[in-house]
Amino acid sequence: MRDDVLVRLDIKNASVGEQLEEIIHATEGLQVLDPRDPRQADLVILELAGDVDRDLQSAQAQIEQGASHELFLTCESLERAVVAKALRVGAKEYLAQPLDESEVRQALERCIKRRKEYKDTLPAKFGQVVHVIGSKGGVGTTTIAVNLAVSLAESTQLLSVALVDMNTVFGEIPLFMDIKPQHHWGEVAENIYRLDSPFLMNILVKHVSGVYVLPSPSHLEAQKAATPEAITQFLGFMTRVFDFIIIDGGNPLGDASLSAMQMADQVLLVCNQCLPCVTNAVKLINSFQEIGYPEKARIKVVVNRYTANSCISLKDAEEGIGQRVFWTVPSDCESTMAAITQGKVLSQIARGSSVTKAIRGLAATLVGEGEPVEAKSRWGLPKLWQSRKTATAVSNRSSLS
Repeated sequence: MRDDVLVRLDIKNASVGEQLEEIIHATEGLQVLDPRDPRQADLVILELAGDVDRDLQSAQAQIEQGASHELFLTCESLERAVVAKALRVGAKEYLAQPLDESEVRQALERCIKRRKEYKDTLPAKFGQVVHVIGSKGGVGTTTIAVNLAVSLAESTQLLSVALVDMNTVFGEIPLFMDIKPQHHWGEVAENIYRLDSPFLMNILVKHVSGVYVLPSPSHLEAQKAATPEAITQFLGFMTRVFDFIIIDGGNPLGDASLSAMQMADQVLLVCNQCLPCVTNAVKLINSFQEIGYPEKARIKVVVNRYTANSCISLKDAEEGIGQRVFWTVPSDCESTMAAITQGKVLSQIARGSSVTKAIRGLAATLVGEGEPVEAKSRWGLPKLWQSRKTATAVSNRSSLS
């Protein structure tokens, strides 16, 4: 993590703003953000002027939406009622005007100290974010996401795995895993200023496989708090708690999914061997190139419900999409439908099936250290990259497809 504390000034009085800038520039470890800089601030200093109640509401919204980690308030009036309201909305410091340089410097130094203590308490992990999206509805995105997360958790690597459902309103992960969550990620977004390990772990539901699940909200109102800043802060924190964060992406062009996609190390684009799926995959990849993320190298095409005798072969699909298919998961409607109907994961009811082995093999590639263990198959699939520790898990590659 960077060392400087990023400060954003929201000051109406020009002379007060200039004085604050001078003090901040003279204090080591601080950096004032340009008003056009899109980065998230660590500290916002807001001046209350005119309609104090409105400004306080704005201040509270900034904290709750994750616009900053800390908030300082400054005001000409030092009325006790104003100070009390400022503290209630979550302000860390109140700077009286006219500004006392020594007091302002001490407040800033306390902020630097708190920020350092916060960083020191973060676990020394940098987990991977794997975003699973579908080229269209009904391609099996949730099946892939759920069972991929479970395969990672059940691997011999002793991995910590979280599964986040970005299918707002229509999220089905609780049904797939037979869990009854009490919370959802909308609550995390609404309370982003409270985010720490105890708060996060209280929100998550632990599945019997060891996967920690964070379902989606079941109503549209909860989406309002899911600002890009809140999603970025939330996922950034999760990468320091978990080895893998698997996201069931829902609508890949929705605001929440797009925000999460910027954090993704890999995007698994799931499609079937049909013309609408291939066409939509091309549209999505082109759309991503237009907005600038995710990079094409991070997008991996996964063909679900693969059959060798499909009218659209893998070669046809690759030529249509314009890149190689990264992985195939064979068609096994009996096993997958039984799992969904019973609310169980594939390893619980069809551990030895080809579809379970295929997803387990996909999980194995994600924990690899970049050592090739096998050349391309006759279908033009890419090499599998796998660590020595997990080579056994994919030694029966021929059975995966």
